[in-house]
Amino acid sequence: MRIWNSLRGYVMIKIEGLYLERFLNLCMMEGIGIWGVSRRSRTVMFARVGVNDFSRLRPIVRRTGCRVAIMRRVGTLFWFTRFRFRKFLIGGAVAALAVLYLLTSYVWGIEFVNAGPNETMAYMRQLEDMGVRVGVFRSSLDLKAIEHALIAGNEDVVWANARLTGVKLSIEVAKKEDAPELSDTGTPARIIAAKDAVVESIIVLQEKRVAEKGQTVVRGEELISGVLDYTEDSSSYVHAQGEVMGRVWYTKKASLPVDTLNTSETGNAYTLRYLSLGGWEVPLDPEHAPYENAREETATYGLLDEGLFMRAQVRAVTYHELKVETVEADMDALKLSAQAKAWNAVKEDIPPSAVIKARDFVFSIQSGRLVCEARVETLENIGKTVKIG
Repeated sequence: MRIWNSLRGYVMIKIEGLYLERFLNLCMMEGIGIWGVSRRSRTVMFARVGVNDFSRLRPIVRRTGCRVAIMRRVGTLFWFTRFRFRKFLIGGAVAALAVLYLLTSYVWGIEFVNAGPNETMAYMRQLEDMGVRVGVFRSSLDLKAIEHALIAGNEDVVWANARLTGVKLSIEVAKKEDAPELSDTGTPARIIAAKDAVVESIIVLQEKRVAEKGQTVVRGEELISGVLDYTEDSSSYVHAQGEVMGRVWYTKKASLPVDTLNTSETGNAYTLRYLSLGGWEVPLDPEHAPYENAREETATYGLLDEGLFMRAQVRAVTYHELKVETVEADMDALKLSAQAKAWNAVKEDIPPSAVIKARDFVFSIQSGRLVCEARVETLENIGKTVKIG
C-alpha cells in the first residue's frame, strides 16, 4: 500500500485547530484516506493524504474551522509534474536509458578460465569462426553450441561451460590429465642409494636385493641389482624394479648474536665546515671528529655561482654524538628466533614426499653467538634407478 501511495502521489499536511478529533472522524465518515497521523500539540497535527482526496478536505475544513497547509508533496506524479516543461532534460534521460539498454545488449568481454595465453588465442580463433567475438549481440549467442564446438575442436578439452555474466562471456574449460610417463622397463638398470641412509624396508619387484633392512648405506651404493645371471663368460641384465625406504638425517645450523648494540643520541652535536672552490676543498675548522660514535649530517650552502672564476660553496658536516650500549638479549626469545631460522634452513633440503619421524634442536654458545643445530630424521624413498653400462 505504501508503494502504491508513493507512485500515485500524496501530500504531507499540517492541521491546526481546536477540533482535531472531529476533523479525523469526519474524514473517516467521508471515506477520505488519511494516514501517518502524529499530534504535536493540542492544536497541531501532521498527517498524509492522497492527491485525489486532498480536494475533498475543503468541506471538512469549513465545518471544523481548522486550517490545513501543505508541507511537502511526495510521489511520482509530482516528480513528472516538476519536469514537464524541461523537455530537453527528459529527452536526454530517455536517450541515456536507450543507449544504456543498447550497450548492455552486446558482449564486451570474453574470458577463458583454466586456459593459458596460447590456449586462449587458439580458442578465440575457433569462436571467431563461429561468429562469436567482442561486440556481438547477447541474444545471438548459443551457449550450448559454443561448448560443443570447443570440446569437438580440441582433443585435450573434455568439458566446457559457457555463461553470460552481464556483458561478459565466461567460458570454463577442463582438460584431461596427461598420461603418466611409462618407465622404460626394457633398458637394463639397477637401483642405488640416492643419499646416505639406514634401510627401513625394501620391496623387490624384479631381480634381487643387495641391501637388507637395518643396513647403513652410503650414497651410490647398490640396493637392488640389475644382473639376472652372471658367469665368467657372459652376463644377462634386466631393468631392476622396487622400492627402498630409508631413514635419512638432515642437519643445519643457524646463529644469532647473544649481545646487541643499542644506539641513542645524547643531544650533543659538533659541526665542521669546509670551503669548496671549484675542485678544491679547504677546511675552515680543525679536522677532527670530537666523538667516538656519531651520526653524520651534511648540508651545502652556496656562496658564489659560476661566473668569471669558479663556484664557491660551504659544506657543513654535523656530527651527532651517539651513545652505544651493549644489551644482553632475552635468551628465551633468542632461542625461539634461532630455532625458527635453523628449521627454515633444514626444511629446504627435505623433499616434500618425505615423512618426518623426529626432530631435535641443540643449542650452544660459540664466539658470542647462540648456535642452534636442527636435526631432523625422515622416512623417504632413497632408491634411484640408473642404467647399467
